[in-house]
Amino acid sequence: MTILQLKIASTEVHHTAIIVLGAVLGRLCKAELCHDEVGKAAISFLSHGAAHADDTTLLPFLIGLANAHIPSSVPVLLRHAAGASPQAAALSMAALQRLPAKFISAEAQISLLAISRGEGSTHDPAIRILAIETLLMSEPPYDIVRALLADLHNATSEMARFVLAKVAAMIRASHPVSLTIQKALRDPFIKNYDFFSRDGLSSACWGFISQANASNITYNLDILFSTNGLMRRSNMDVILQGHRDALLVSQVTLEAEGLQSIFGEGLDAGGEDTDATARMSALLFGVQLKPVEFFRGYGDLLSKIWSSTGEPTTAVKGLLSLSRHQQELVLGSGLTLILHGDVALGIDITGNIDVSIWNAKSKTVISSKGAVVVLATAAVVTENWKKGVEVTTDAEVQFDTTTTVHFSRSPYLICLQMERSTFPYRTLGSLRSSVAESDSFTDLQGMKGELANKNTWSC
Repeated sequence: MTILQLKIASTEVHHTAIIVLGAVLGRLCKAELCHDEVGKAAISFLSHGAAHADDTTLLPFLIGLANAHIPSSVPVLLRHAAGASPQAAALSMAALQRLPAKFISAEAQISLLAISRGEGSTHDPAIRILAIETLLMSEPPYDIVRALLADLHNATSEMARFVLAKVAAMIRASHPVSLTIQKALRDPFIKNYDFFSRDGLSSACWGFISQANASNITYNLDILFSTNGLMRRSNMDVILQGHRDALLVSQVTLEAEGLQSIFGEGLDAGGEDTDATARMSALLFGVQLKPVEFFRGYGDLLSKIWSSTGEPTTAVKGLLSLSRHQQELVLGSGLTLILHGDVALGIDITGNIDVSIWNAKSKTVISSKGAVVVLATAAVVTENWKKGVEVTTDAEVQFDTTTTVHFSRSPYLICLQMERSTFPYRTLGSLRSSVAESDSFTDLQGMKGELANKNTWSC
């Protein structure tokens, strides 16, 4: 807060500070520590900034609010969700989706329903789709779910196709709203051949990356096309699910607007004539990062084509220490148990949009790579001996989502591919014991004394 009250010369640093403030505030509020004077001042700063910022400073304030996860931000986010800026509306919708369902009131659900119907100034199909997704995530009552599905009779083929695929994926994933959706689908007006046989390329799918007794890792892949056959939006989520909680590990979103102006195609129904724009945004462990823009406008696209090196654009790359824990426990027997644990993550998310006007082809690639290492040790110490166990677990995964469009003739030829590499998972463990030597112990990690017992296993 002190830094943000100063004049920061660099716009990039200023915007990053706002985004980081939102992320820190979100952590404090989760621990119920944001109700003091400083926390209230930070909430007021972000809310006021998002409500009154101009176009050049609005986006970092919206990202900051998205990271803060505060219920008081709902009115501001709803106002921008129904606004004229597609990027601001998309960020606002993403922020609303990540709020707990109890924060989305009945009045907010009615506002989202109006946006999904294209009422007011919101006509962009992608924003209307986001409004429908946000509504479904807020666990609405039966009447609203039925109204959403019934409205698809008047929607474009791509909108209807996407929502039906999304609804089917939510049912397969046993989302809390799935029972309400199934009840609405018993209505013969909604569940009929004419309704479910809509043409379209848009899709939504859900599946497992890995399954274990204690937790599962799942993915959601959503792709929305325009009526012209061009990709409008794609979204890839990786979710860690436990018995009670779910953690959105990462989310990568690619958005494209106005590409029909490059290829001489007409606008979508209800769409607006905007400059050709493509961008990518990433979310990591609940923290929204600043979007990366590939190009804006036809002139910028040509400039990027001529100067392109073919290398993908990095959205986020780094090594993260997720957890470090050390604890001493006195057992009922009087012995002392020393526990130590470290969890680290390496992640690399990149995206690339390659548009070849000469070959009449575009190719979009999103690559998500991640590796996690868990080191845990437990040792019992007495005056004369030590005995402990050390377990190291590591795993890595890579996803590549590729969309290729050939637009040399109509209808377009489109190829969708999602490739997942093998999911190597390894656990190494060792059991070690040592006795006192000259009133001292050898170190448990790098033991030099004689080992009384040592077992190693792997899977």
